Amino acid sequence: MKKYWQFIQKNSLESVLLGILLIIVLLSWFIYPGRFHEGVFVLGDEKKMIGVFDLIKLPYITIATSIHIVLYVLIIGGLYGVLNKTKVYQQVVMYWADKLGDKVVLIVTILLISLSSLTGNLYLLFVLVPFFVALILYNKYDMLTAFAATVGAIIIGNSVALFHTVFSAAFSYYYRVDVFSFLFEKIIVFLIVLAGYSLWVNKKKKTANEQIPLFEKVRKKKQELTTGFLLFSSVFVGFLFLVMYDWVYVFGISFFEDLSKRIKDLPVLGNLLGDIPNFGFWGIYELLNIIIIFIILIVFIFNIKLKDAYQGFISGVKSMVKPALYMGFVFFTYYLIAHLQGGINIYYAIVNQIILMTKNFELVGYGLIGFISLIFYNNLAEYVYNTTLFIDVVEVSIKPVIPLVLKSFYALGMFILPTSLFLVGGLVYLKINYFDWLKYIYRFVLILFILNIGFLLLLANL
Repeated sequence: MKKYWQFIQKNSLESVLLGILLIIVLLSWFIYPGRFHEGVFVLGDEKKMIGVFDLIKLPYITIATSIHIVLYVLIIGGLYGVLNKTKVYQQVVMYWADKLGDKVVLIVTILLISLSSLTGNLYLLFVLVPFFVALILYNKYDMLTAFAATVGAIIIGNSVALFHTVFSAAFSYYYRVDVFSFLFEKIIVFLIVLAGYSLWVNKKKKTANEQIPLFEKVRKKKQELTTGFLLFSSVFVGFLFLVMYDWVYVFGISFFEDLSKRIKDLPVLGNLLGDIPNFGFWGIYELLNIIIIFIILIVFIFNIKLKDAYQGFISGVKSMVKPALYMGFVFFTYYLIAHLQGGINIYYAIVNQIILMTKNFELVGYGLIGFISLIFYNNLAEYVYNTTLFIDVVEVSIKPVIPLVLKSFYALGMFILPTSLFLVGGLVYLKINYFDWLKYIYRFVLILFILNIGFLLLLANL
């Protein structure tokens, strides 16, 4: 028994994911699935049990259906592998690590929480994680602190989202919820969480020359190209933040969409660019295209030999294979429910049961639904869409606090549940034990949970 428990502790993430898989399989054997039709729950005629052959094909089917996520993570590795060949990238890291010193964790945490809350562009922010991790680890902080200040900060920003592109656009489109509703109250909570979390993670722990992932150390020397490199990179990142933000549905601003239409109407440039989405509606595929273009430009601008660029890219890709596969595999719950069981599934049956059990405390019910939904739906936009099947738009207009409940507790789940895409990717990337992360953060999660409850009860009574 002791050896069994030691094995679970050592392979904590895998053990918990296996446990979730087994629970879902068992539920499929005991729970009748259902669906919602015009807000009314309809029970299925028969059970949709998950069998042995479903489980055998689960790993490769899940990876195949989430291949865009796998490629996304691998290309991030390739990007930093090529950047290391410039030697300028390392100079930038070392310069800013020295300049920020003991303030690096505090500044990185505040920056990433703010960007996450204001933009909600998790895919772009995750691309920046290896750079900020290098800054922190170079200053001799441990892996756990580096993870909390980067991936943890990005997830925290989701829980206190102000103008989050996915949440704001989806709630605006489906529920007609104004992005400025409860803005003053949301800003107060944002500032409280920002201050509390920044102080929580700002604990210096010396390490014994811990290796920095996706970073090759070089000798310090003055490089005139570091400023140019930083500006060049900032232009790309700034451009992506602009074109990946849904300005139309969040703020009703069509400037960027109109600009892209004019560009595509140009005779030569429009044909050269091909069929690209309008600015403001760019997603992970367009992000990958821009990263590849950035890599090509870096190779030519810094005159990197093609052989060295290839070796750097492959080296970076290899270092991200495990995080890529894990991030792809966490979609297994989504595959089991949305694909294998289809539109009539046990998720809707569970949701209906929660609604019935919390009929007199519906905000509590919606909070619980938001939390467990992360297990079944890793995609934010699809999660919000699914809520429209069992939550009436009219009810939201009467109680506009409902979207905040759905958002806050879903985001809280992203912080601790092992089906959280970026949580898993970050833990595997930095080789952090899942249980160690829970031990490190559970007190803050409890505080955040209580704060959310108090905040939402206050708004519900306004």
